[in-house]
Amino acid sequence: MCSSDLVVLSFLWNRLVLSRLRVLLCHINWMSRGTWKASVPVRHNDEIGELTRAFNQMGERLTATVRQEAAASKLAAMALLGQHLVKNVSLAHDHLHATTMMLRRVKERDEAVSDPILWNLEAVISTLERIPAQFEEDFDHQFREHTSKTTLRDRNPV
Repeated sequence: MCSSDLVVLSFLWNRLVLSRLRVLLCHINWMSRGTWKASVPVRHNDEIGELTRAFNQMGERLTATVRQEAAASKLAAMALLGQHLVKNVSLAHDHLHATTMMLRRVKERDEAVSDPILWNLEAVISTLERIPAQFEEDFDHQFREHTSKTTLRDRNPV
């Protein structure tokens, strides 16, 4: 083999194999930093083309998995917030029930309304007034916690 043949083979090897592997490696490095959406163009149906298609499919699957996980995390956060809300509503319900029972007894005895009855009513009002602000505070906390975890996970995918 003469040196001109080696130059041509080296050029072809670089053009047909190494340059395409470098592009794929560049995308792999992007993916390692959390950028999964950019697919690598597939221009050939050879082994490197198959590898590139498989890489692109893996990126699509990772993106779908991250989206599913984010949705599940949001649902979990909403469930926690819902539990807190239900607890507050249940507490208000219990106060209202107790107050209703006290008012019935007062009515049966034809007495004046006592301070404990008024305190219970005020407690119910106070609890119900706090629910929207508490829900917003809890939601903001969960949202910040979720976004910080998602951001870290996107930067450092497993």
